[in-house]
Amino acid sequence: MFKRIVIFVVFISISFSLSACNSNSQPTEFNKLQEIRVLDSNYLFFQKNESKQLKLVLPYKVEELHIEKLSLVGHENVKVRILDIIENTISISINEYISEFDKVKVTLKEGSTLVLSVGNYFFELIDIPNNATQTDDKWNVENLHSYTDETLSYISNVTFKNVNSNSRVDIQMPQAFIQVLKISQPKITKVAEKKYSYKFQITDSFLKQTKTKNISTETIWYQENLKTKEHKFILKEFIPLSLNVSE
Repeated sequence: MFKRIVIFVVFISISFSLSACNSNSQPTEFNKLQEIRVLDSNYLFFQKNESKQLKLVLPYKVEELHIEKLSLVGHENVKVRILDIIENTISISINEYISEFDKVKVTLKEGSTLVLSVGNYFFELIDIPNNATQTDDKWNVENLHSYTDETLSYISNVTFKNVNSNSRVDIQMPQAFIQVLKISQPKITKVAEKKYSYKFQITDSFLKQTKTKNISTETIWYQENLKTKEHKFILKEFIPLSLNVSE
């Protein structure tokens, strides 16, 4: 039986209170934060010559750290702007393409510098021209998942309003996501007039081997004109999956 995806965040119970730190306990408490490893993997597109906005979700109330500055470990020269920090989430904007990162360096208001694990982020550079984006379409996205035979099957059904009858609808997912799961690019199936579907699967053995707790990725939907072979990009679908996998 298919079920709608329920996205949730599991907060790690930390045996100390950030807000209760005093000057003598800060080094110990901060070291505990730096030892936490976030077991998430994110496979995303990065549009050429544009900034990329991300929400870094951590298993503790990061807002209590009072972060003033943030940089990406291994990419310290890349400009990163903090957009917001609310509870356990840091919203940032990265102003230029990088291939990947998994840690950030933060400077706190009181002067300490910490290196925090934020999960693995892998980016694929894309270049979609402005005139190749279809802005007049409307769509309805329905995502479902099921577990059978220790495998997570994810299905996406999308209904478009203005699909051209002389066009072919197709999708593209990040190559890093395809390669790590050892699958082929999902194929589109037309299930009704202007309604299309695709699916992919993730095995429990893969999740247990990599110890991945959460995965997110993106899918680009586009139309190809059958006569001119021109592409019109119509939708970027974000797919977050929170997974509860037994050890």
